Amino acid sequence: MTLISTVKHLKGGLYSILIGDTYPFFPFIGYALYGAMFGIAFSQEFERKKVAIVGGTAGALYLTVGSILLAVYGHPDASEIFQTLPTQWNFIQIGFFIWLSTFCYYFHYSPKKSKVRKALHSKFIRRFGLITLTIFVFEPLVGTTIKVLILDKISPGWSTNPIFAFMYGVALILLWFVFLKLWERVEFKGTLEWVNGKITIFLTRRDASRLNIVRNLYGDEFIPKIRKQKEVEIKDE
Repeated sequence: MTLISTVKHLKGGLYSILIGDTYPFFPFIGYALYGAMFGIAFSQEFERKKVAIVGGTAGALYLTVGSILLAVYGHPDASEIFQTLPTQWNFIQIGFFIWLSTFCYYFHYSPKKSKVRKALHSKFIRRFGLITLTIFVFEPLVGTTIKVLILDKISPGWSTNPIFAFMYGVALILLWFVFLKLWERVEFKGTLEWVNGKITIFLTRRDASRLNIVRNLYGDEFIPKIRKQKEVEIKDE
């Protein structure tokens, strides 16, 4: 924050990604381990009831430990709302993260097409899911820059107000939605997922069609602009 406010943007940008105010790379990269567990379960199509039992139990344990620590050490000051969470809140947040992932997994494999399952399969949610790594790495830079260079100057101390902090979080989600919609026009070229796909193709010499993010998002509905234009020309003829 200090580096960005003193116009040292390059150094401040790097630090904001690693240890910035809003969900920095460290220590939150550890959450990826839990996500990887669900990813393995998803790829192997583990029985949803077993995942629900394990995930529900693990989440409850984390929430219990976090609640006990919260009762002992208390809540951090409101001025630290955007700082890295203390141990007690990390436990609580991980617990809710596991519960939310378990909830999504359970309804994803639900044989009934409930409203929850339809929502999970919506393009709005899946678009964020397919570009998770890029958002995770660059969100601290984007969020901290907006906070320090714009909001803190307009209204110092706004971040101590829970309502304004919540509105800020919602605004960031909408901003990333706009970014992703624009990025989608160039098939997400330049995202970390796209880079990972290119590296995978180079190392394995295999087709990485599963990493075609736009096609994975739209499925059979996806038609490249060039092909779509040719189909229109054929119909006109």
